[in-house]
Amino acid sequence: MTEAAKTELRGHWREVTAASGQLFGPSGLDTPGFVYDTDPAARAVVLARRTYPGRAIVYLHTLQRAFYSEGRDVTDPAELEALAEAAGVWSEGFAEAVASEALKQETWRDYAVARGAGVSGFPTLILGPQADGTFLAIARGFESANRVLSAIAGRLATT
Repeated sequence: MTEAAKTELRGHWREVTAASGQLFGPSGLDTPGFVYDTDPAARAVVLARRTYPGRAIVYLHTLQRAFYSEGRDVTDPAELEALAEAAGVWSEGFAEAVASEALKQETWRDYAVARGAGVSGFPTLILGPQADGTFLAIARGFESANRVLSAIAGRLATT
């Protein structure tokens, strides 16, 4: 990442802290050669959703805490596997499954769903599928729990 991109990202993180109180710890951004790539972690979450649906959200939280609060490298397959084990979503063949073409395709389909719902930045919460198979953006950027729940209730009331 360029220094300008790092500065911009850190600025976004300060905005998140101001809006939500979420603190950010040491960052991998300062590691020489670090590439800010969310795809490996996204694939790992999709794998967790597929194999341990009830634990996938726990794994997502584990990954977010590891990266944003602890400065761990969630682009490293060994780190992803260790965090999966800690979150209770580890299974034999984790590294191979995360690297598989089938999982990449499944993850990219999720990206397509997000784009179809109008997602252009994060965090964004989408709801669906609707009766027509589409997904709707519920919250763009940080929103309080009350606003999110109200938006969900409003969307559900109209379906």
